[in-house]
Amino acid sequence: MGLELVVERDARRMRVSAAGEDRQVASRITATIEIVVEPDDGGTSLGVTGRFEVTGRVATVGAGAIRKKGDRILQEFFDNAGTELGGRGPAIEPVESPS
Repeated sequence: MGLELVVERDARRMRVSAAGEDRQVASRITATIEIVVEPDDGGTSLGVTGRFEVTGRVATVGAGAIRKKGDRILQEFFDNAGTELGGRGPAIEPVESPS
């Protein structure tokens, strides 16, 4: 499986794009995540948005499982970020992937 990773940064924003392809199972994944850091009442807020898309044979066979796994990975990321950064937790609940 090949993987390409692109990172764009400025002072308070980082955008990461990744794409990979597995020719053995004729499938592809793309993902983009944007992280924004802003001052917030004596602390810092971390805003995160992102999207992932799986296409090809894997997507048609296991779309539900892929969606659930993606949601779990994102929740784990937010939980770990809050723990490591000493945060108060999310201001809003993370949005689940569309069905």
